[in-house]
Amino acid sequence: MKRQLSNNCRGNSLVEVVVSSLIVGVILVGSLNVLGGALRTNRVATDQLDAPGLAHQLMGEILAMPYEDPEEPGGPIGLDTGETNTTRANFDDLDDYEGWDRTPPETKDGKPVAGASGWRRMVDIKYLDPSTGITTPTATGIKSIEIKLFPPGGGNIVFRALRSNWGSLQQPPAVDTTVVTSIDVELQIGSTSAPILSSTHLKNHAHD
Repeated sequence: MKRQLSNNCRGNSLVEVVVSSLIVGVILVGSLNVLGGALRTNRVATDQLDAPGLAHQLMGEILAMPYEDPEEPGGPIGLDTGETNTTRANFDDLDDYEGWDRTPPETKDGKPVAGASGWRRMVDIKYLDPSTGITTPTATGIKSIEIKLFPPGGGNIVFRALRSNWGSLQQPPAVDTTVVTSIDVELQIGSTSAPILSSTHLKNHAHD
């Protein structure tokens, strides 16, 4: 004996299929949104880990420099006569770094920083008014150093430091003295990973 389904039963089954499809679609869209958010969070976290090393490496190098050119004191911020920005190897004071802009970031001798492909690193140096805390074109004895990093995925990360003309590095020693002004560190884990570069400025200027 054959049993025949009624029209009502067939209609109910179709509704159930449609509703199930909608539920699956909603769940799928939600899952994709969660996955996209997780990927964005992972990228931001990676950028936040890479940025300090790139910033500290260059900031330590800048802070170890004299406040102004020893041969042309009192000159404007920027490169002095006869200086070029081909590499940083010939920079002899901190404001030579004004406007330095490289993609990808470079070491002092002009080589690309390993593992920093896609990053951009630029420097902005201005005088700072100590009474207002804002930059000014007038010489004040304090310079604001700003390193701005642009990760491959977009956005920017900013690191800032101040440098005074009255610091210990500016005081001439009684006799000729060699001092250590900064320490550079390179760390590599394994044989295939890119090395991590960093630098720090020594405020106590230990004797060499």
